[in-house]
Amino acid sequence: MYTNTYTHCSAYPRGLYAKQGRGKQFRTKKERDAHLQSQIKELTSAKTEKEELLHEKQSKLSSLRKSLATEGKEVEAKKKELQEKSKLLEDLTKSIEEKKRTRNEMADSRKEQWRSINELSDKVQDAKETSRRSLYDMRKSMPRATSQGLEALKQIVVSEKLSIGVEYFGLVMENFELTDEKYATAVEVAAQNSLFHIIVDNDATAAKLMKRLEEEKLGEYSYCVLY
Repeated sequence: MYTNTYTHCSAYPRGLYAKQGRGKQFRTKKERDAHLQSQIKELTSAKTEKEELLHEKQSKLSSLRKSLATEGKEVEAKKKELQEKSKLLEDLTKSIEEKKRTRNEMADSRKEQWRSINELSDKVQDAKETSRRSLYDMRKSMPRATSQGLEALKQIVVSEKLSIGVEYFGLVMENFELTDEKYATAVEVAAQNSLFHIIVDNDATAAKLMKRLEEEKLGEYSYCVLY
């Protein structure tokens, strides 16, 4: 109890001494007031500077907030654009995969078609060879002049620029097909040499061919006109 009272009392004289020390700085009240006014002025100037600095900081903060808001909007816009581009990329990827599948399917189909074409080509080649052998055998059974005339007609048709299927149709036997091979002998017996006659569109075409055969002594041949 005594110690606390002593402490309080001992601090009181020091405050008085401080006040007395400040009072000794000035000789008159005027000097003191002048000093105080100077300090007030300095404090006021410092306050003004601090307020200006605070205003500047607040202005910068406001500007930063606006910039942040603008950049936030730009970020959102970029995110949206990125999402749209991601969706577009996804669609393009799907389209590319689909086109790849289609390409592969078409490539497989093309291979299959080439295989079929090769098979048909082989069949056509075999048919041509069979036809050639048959024609050869047939010509052996013809008179020589008739056989020569048939061979010469191929060149004459080309040189005269006759349209095959319009003006010149070839042998009678080449212009029909038996529905059943069992009728072959009956047809041969009924038609006999008429099977080897040439079919043309009119008498003028026939005369042109016969004239070339006679003038160039290429053989002889019979014909029939298609009406």
